[in-house]
Amino acid sequence: MGILGVEQEFIPTLVPVMSVIITSLTISISHDANAITFVGIFCTLGAFAVIFHRLWKTLNDTWLGVLLGHNVNLREMGKWAVVTGGELTLSFIVLPNSTVEFIFNYISATDGIGLAFARQLAERGLNIVLMSRSIDRLEKCANEIELRYGVETKIIQVDFSQDIFEYDANVDKKLEGLEIGTLINNVGMFYETPDRFDRVSQSVDFIKNMINVNVVAVTMMTRAVLPGMLNRGKGVVVNIGSFASLEGGFPFVTLYSAVKSYMETLTLNLAKEYKEQGIYFQYQCPGYVTTKLSKIRNSHFFIPTPDQYVKNALKSIGLQQCTPSWPPQRIMLPIIKIGRFLLPGPYDTISTQVSRTFWLFAKKRQMQKDMEYIRKAQELTKANKFGSVSEK
Repeated sequence: MGILGVEQEFIPTLVPVMSVIITSLTISISHDANAITFVGIFCTLGAFAVIFHRLWKTLNDTWLGVLLGHNVNLREMGKWAVVTGGELTLSFIVLPNSTVEFIFNYISATDGIGLAFARQLAERGLNIVLMSRSIDRLEKCANEIELRYGVETKIIQVDFSQDIFEYDANVDKKLEGLEIGTLINNVGMFYETPDRFDRVSQSVDFIKNMINVNVVAVTMMTRAVLPGMLNRGKGVVVNIGSFASLEGGFPFVTLYSAVKSYMETLTLNLAKEYKEQGIYFQYQCPGYVTTKLSKIRNSHFFIPTPDQYVKNALKSIGLQQCTPSWPPQRIMLPIIKIGRFLLPGPYDTISTQVSRTFWLFAKKRQMQKDMEYIRKAQELTKANKFGSVSEK
C-alpha cells in the first residue's frame, strides 16, 4: 500500500519532468542538427571554393596569365642563359664469377630536356652556355644552335659528379663577365634500375655521385650566378626536379627522392629570400617525359616529349613556383595530395605496392638486358679466342 502510494505520488511528478527532459533533448538535437547542417554546408562551400580556386589558378597560370603577359620575359633578364646537363645513371651487372660491377652512364646536356631548353631559349634570342661532360657532344650542339638560331654559344666541360673544388677552378672563372639572366639547373642522376637502398648503396661512388650531381651541383651553380643577378636586380633560376620529391617520396628510388626533396626545399626558400630583389626561383617537378632517362619512347596525354614539356615550362616561369608544368601532370598533383591527406594509411600502402610492382618489372627487364649483354660478351670472347687459334 505504501509502496503503491509512493508510486501514485511519484508517477504524476515524473511525467512533467520526463516531458521537460525530452523537450530539452529535442531542442538540443535540433540545435545539433542545425550545427551539423551548418558545418556540412560550410565544408561543402569550402571544398567548392578550393576546387574553383585550383581551376582558376590552373587556367590563369597555364593560359590566361600567358596571354596577358604576366609570365617572365626571359630576354629582359639578361643576354645569356646557362643550361646544365644532363643525367648520370647507375646500372649494375652480375658477372659470371658472381661479382657485381657498377656502371655509371652519363646522359649529356645535349639530350632530352636539356637540349630542348637550349634550343627554345636560343629561339627566344638568348645566348647559350652549355655545360656537360662530353666535349664532342657539347661542340656539336653549340654549332647547331649557332647555325640554326644565330646566337652566341659558350661551352664548359664539367663533370658534375666530381668534388666541389671543380667549381672554383673551372666553372666560376669561365662564367665571369657574362650577363647571365637565366639558369636552368637540369643536371641530375637517377637509378638505371630502382631497388632497395641496401642493394644500390653497395657502391660508395653511387652515393657520392648522387649527392654531388643532385645536391652540390644545383647549390654551387646557383651560388655562381646569383651575385650578378643581384647586381642587376633581376634573374631567373629554374631547378629541374622530379615527381619523386613529392611529400612521402617514392619507395625504391629513396635516395633520388631525398636529394630532389632537398632541391625543392632549396628552391622554395630562395624564392622567399630573393622575392624583393626581382629574382625568380622556380622548382619544376615533372613526371615522366620521353627521354633516355625514363626509357619511354612514345608520348601521350600524360607523358610529353621534351619539346612539349619545355614549351610549357618556359611559359610558366613567373606564374608557377612549384609545378610539373605539363598541364595533365599538374592535374595529378592535387589528386595525389588529397589522397594522402584523406587516406594516408591506405594510400601509402597502395602507392608502395604499385611502386614495388613497377620497379620489380623494371628490374626484371634490366636483368634480362644484363644477361643478354653477358651472353654476347662471352660469345665475342669465345669467337676471338678461336679466331686467334686458327690464325696460328
